[in-house]
Amino acid sequence: KVLDQNDPELFIKRYNDTMLVVFILSAAIGTVITIVILRTIRKSLNQLSDAASKLASGSVDIKLTKLRDDEFGKVIDDYQAVIDRMRYEVAAANELANGNMAVAVKTVSKEDAMGYALKTIAEKNSSSISNIKESAYQVSVSSSQVASASESLAQGSTEQASAIEQITASIS
Repeated sequence: KVLDQNDPELFIKRYNDTMLVVFILSAAIGTVITIVILRTIRKSLNQLSDAASKLASGSVDIKLTKLRDDEFGKVIDDYQAVIDRMRYEVAAANELANGNMAVAVKTVSKEDAMGYALKTIAEKNSSSISNIKESAYQVSVSSSQVASASESLAQGSTEQASAIEQITASIS
């Protein structure tokens, strides 16, 4: 039946039915969108929580996955940058621990406390190694001088012994 604008009761009933359908569809779509957003938030938060637990236990072998390009995606990217920096610093510390005193530690800012600490350790260790090498060289030079003096002393002793022999032979 064609909507008769002269029948206000029918018009209001159909209007109410249409509004009910629109409301139900809107509520359903809103619920689906809310569920999708909440799942994304929950997955992102779980991922960040797991990463924090691993970092707290000393692990830096962590790779986060950004689920969306939104605020949580930015947080995931920033957190991954922190993890990557920690991984770099662990690698630098391992190089120092393994005796590579030539490792060049790069700092990322003036506030990079760990970076500056590692850089200072590397520089001081390198300076200490240079001092040890210089001391070893000086010991080597001094040892050569002592050896040369000992040879001269030994040669002088041999010459004196020969001279005493000659004197003894001439007296006899």
